[in-house]
Amino acid sequence: MNPCPEMVSHWWKWHPPVGVFIGILGLLSVLVPLFRSWNTIPRVEKAIWTGAMFILLLLELRTIYLDRSDHDAEQAKARCEQLEQFRNIAGQLTTAIQDNERHFDQTLAKVDDAINTETGGDSYCYIDFSATDIATDGRQLPYFYLIPYLIKVGKYPVRDIVATVEDVTHYEQVYKDERQKDDSVKLDAVTADSLAQYQARKASQWKATLGSLAVPRRRVGSSVAAPDGPVQDFEIEIDTFNSRSWIERVTLRFVNGKWLEALSLEHDGAVVMTKVDQGFPRTKGQPDVKWLTPEDHLLKLNP
Repeated sequence: MNPCPEMVSHWWKWHPPVGVFIGILGLLSVLVPLFRSWNTIPRVEKAIWTGAMFILLLLELRTIYLDRSDHDAEQAKARCEQLEQFRNIAGQLTTAIQDNERHFDQTLAKVDDAINTETGGDSYCYIDFSATDIATDGRQLPYFYLIPYLIKVGKYPVRDIVATVEDVTHYEQVYKDERQKDDSVKLDAVTADSLAQYQARKASQWKATLGSLAVPRRRVGSSVAAPDGPVQDFEIEIDTFNSRSWIERVTLRFVNGKWLEALSLEHDGAVVMTKVDQGFPRTKGQPDVKWLTPEDHLLKLNP
């Protein structure tokens, strides 16, 4: 659709070129005196010739006005068509720029995606424990054992995973035993505490290189027998290629004949996620657990 106004010609707006009526008027002013004497013609004829001159003058003025109006309309249409052409060109340029930006963004997204695939992007992982008393051949065992699984969160693979696992429950027991030994040899409090912490950490901590994780879930390591007590606590520090020092705190509780898990994952001092099994003990709707670090357990032992 053409947005520019079209020039519409009506019969009552027709006019000859400018100057035609003036030319006729000039011709009459030359010819009439040649054939008629102005002093001898009657007054009526004088009036007719005078009227004819005024009519020709008015027609010329009308022609000038209509010609100017047509010229203005043509100029307005020409300007409108030029502006419309500029708009079309600008629209084509805008479309081309938008297409280029979209292609650039798509290319950049592919580059970012490739980089994130290699580095891990914003993906992270944590260790989830599953407890069972069913053997691989389907037999029911008289005890439970814990199976660790590595869980990936995010779109991209997580690479170069290293987990440092602290058995907090075992740490606490070893610490107690070591303090009793130190008390028996009469060491000073500071030395005894340092030795007990060292031995407890050495006995309860191990480091595992877990490789990379591209699938959502993968079993890692071998299963371990569940503890005899009703509670088992772990603290796990996870380092990956793209991020460091993810702190996972895990509490396992034996409730109504099965082991239930509650875990908290922290990074840079902020809790990133929590996961609590259905049926885990709760108080006022919140998990009945306080995830303690080994140092928190140490404070509990030595208030």
